[in-house]
Amino acid sequence: MKMDFEKILKYVVLGGLFLVTLIPLFVANSLFFPFITGKAFAFRILIEIVFVAWLILVLLNKDYLPRSSKILWSFLVFVFVITLADIFGFNPYVSFWSNFERMEGLVSLLHLGAFFVVIGSVFNRKNWDVFFKVSLGVSLIICFYSLLQIMDVITINQGGVRVDGTLGNAIYLAVYLMFHAFLSTFYFFKSEGFKKWFYLGLTVFELIILYFTASRGVVLGLVAGAIVSASLIALFEKDRKTLRRTAGLVLLTIFILIAGFFVIKDTQFVRNNETLARFSDTSFEKFKTEGRYFIWPMAVEGIKDRPILGYGHEGFQFVFDGKYNPDLYGHEPWFDRSHNIYLDWMIVGGILGLTSFLSIFLLTFWKLRKTNNFSVIEKNILAGLLVAYLFQGIFIFDNLTSYILLFSVIAFIWSQSAEDSKIGYNLISKFNNKNLKLAYSVTSLVLLVIFIYILNVKPLLANKNLLFAIHPNNSPEVRLDYFKKVFESDTFGSTEALYQLMRASMTLGSNPNVPNEIKSEYLALSEENIRKLTQKFSEAKLFLNSGSFYNSINRPDEALKYLEKAKEFSPTRQDIYLEIGISYFSLGQTQKAIDNFNYAIELQPNNSEGNVRAAITLLYSGNQEEAERFLAKIDESTYYSDNRILNAFAAGKQYDKVLEIWQKRVESNPSNISTRQSLVGAYILIGHLEKAIEELNTIINLEPSFKESGEYAIKEIRAGRGRQLVQ
Repeated sequence: MKMDFEKILKYVVLGGLFLVTLIPLFVANSLFFPFITGKAFAFRILIEIVFVAWLILVLLNKDYLPRSSKILWSFLVFVFVITLADIFGFNPYVSFWSNFERMEGLVSLLHLGAFFVVIGSVFNRKNWDVFFKVSLGVSLIICFYSLLQIMDVITINQGGVRVDGTLGNAIYLAVYLMFHAFLSTFYFFKSEGFKKWFYLGLTVFELIILYFTASRGVVLGLVAGAIVSASLIALFEKDRKTLRRTAGLVLLTIFILIAGFFVIKDTQFVRNNETLARFSDTSFEKFKTEGRYFIWPMAVEGIKDRPILGYGHEGFQFVFDGKYNPDLYGHEPWFDRSHNIYLDWMIVGGILGLTSFLSIFLLTFWKLRKTNNFSVIEKNILAGLLVAYLFQGIFIFDNLTSYILLFSVIAFIWSQSAEDSKIGYNLISKFNNKNLKLAYSVTSLVLLVIFIYILNVKPLLANKNLLFAIHPNNSPEVRLDYFKKVFESDTFGSTEALYQLMRASMTLGSNPNVPNEIKSEYLALSEENIRKLTQKFSEAKLFLNSGSFYNSINRPDEALKYLEKAKEFSPTRQDIYLEIGISYFSLGQTQKAIDNFNYAIELQPNNSEGNVRAAITLLYSGNQEEAERFLAKIDESTYYSDNRILNAFAAGKQYDKVLEIWQKRVESNPSNISTRQSLVGAYILIGHLEKAIEELNTIINLEPSFKESGEYAIKEIRAGRGRQLVQ
């Protein structure tokens, strides 16, 4: 009976670990952020089952205890340091749970830690071969899926031309393929006959798909890793001269390809190819226009404030708020990662966090070099893979699939280079009492059920309800009920739900077909959760969005309470001052509005939004002369295309300005009939009736179906009733 139960537990552990390789295929379309949340919940549930089964298994067979290794101890120290960082971080709740968009946090790190310990403890070399080969099979499926995206058979999830497979993000797919390109090369050298060429073909296929992700950082990492692998093989492979020559040939080929690309990078062929164009445009001047150029210095400044243990998981949002660079206008409005794994770990865990993270790699390289359980070529391919990861990490941030692959490779090296001594052997030996073992097993299973519910089922249901709450096919009443269910769950998804609820409330508020009672319920639920969540979290984004919400429902006094708080969290963020200006404008305090717009302009003069809002505020206030000072600073394309400026001129009956704008719009798009009709209206308002008639005739010539209504309009203008047409 003992052996049967032990076998069952062993199969549960091994089966669960093998199933982890399928995680990248899983896309949960019934969940919010389907490419992220589905994979994360599936991984967590699998690992919780596997870990508990392993905890019971080691009671029955001590062979499954982890073997001592500096790699294992360094990993455990890393997890311990990050746990401390999260406990004493900026917001322990956020650090533990993360959010639906990322699904990381301490809860994910602990699951990854459990995965690392178990897989490194129970897998033998045969198990590892099955694990990696199944993973390579999955990568083949993802490559075919991506190929269908390239052929336009399947839609690219992010849009554009950068394939993203079943991972929903081109960079995530690129990192995934980078790992597997090295793994398939690893098995190419271990195989013979057809298998050997299958793995070579798979490597080529993966590299082709990786190219179409257009992920420059990952490609650079892969090249760096390949150079390291080939160089080490050329230096240390003593027995097989052919292999040494092949490695040298690979190095030569890489350098020729790099040199050749630099020769042709400015040609039309490269410029006209969207993927190649991304690789060719890697100058420092180009870098200065990208987000990393601004957020890396912000991260460094943030690290200076908390250098030892950092901010905890998801701490970059607080650094982003406090160190915000106004020059970021025109980029993504919110960054939650620095796009650099070294800065990210410094933000999460400070110097201790980054040092403990890098120590894992140092000890892994050392063990890899010392062990005799890998051939020279195996060692050097694995070393190249780790170098590739570390190099691409300069430009990329991690995700669940990259963590799984990274920790799998490191656990593989640990398991094949560990000492014979078992950790916890003496402790487990004391569990000889059958009743004690039974109590331990039952307690573990009960805790498993509790943890699965708290860590997965509860937030998963909240996530699913959130998707129903924002589904456009559901009625406003049904959507409201789902929103209520999300907030009743009280999970880490409540903040995201609030953003969606506020958006829905504003949209429904302008919909005349929605009953006022329903609108009031949406507003009441929004206000209730704004109060709750702003007491719980200190994020500029939450307070700014709350203030914008109150401005949108014409409650500027309430808006200012949240906007002033947002300003405390992020004192250099322009859009906060712009929103504060709107509040004061609504309150009739024009000068305070202008003061805030002016401050936003001072923060970044090249951002025209401050000038636009100041100008329209003054136009509505009847101060044309002062408005001109701001209008003069607005670039021409914005001046003539922004309807807010047009409406402000119209409200002030400055029809000459209105006419000028419509003339410019017609000039830039002569075939747009609607624009020409608006120009007709402007001519009528300013009294240029013959010009209006001339324009109507032009419209009739462009669009014959307009003939009847156009001739009627001409008749009305000539009868002196033209103004009635534009009222």
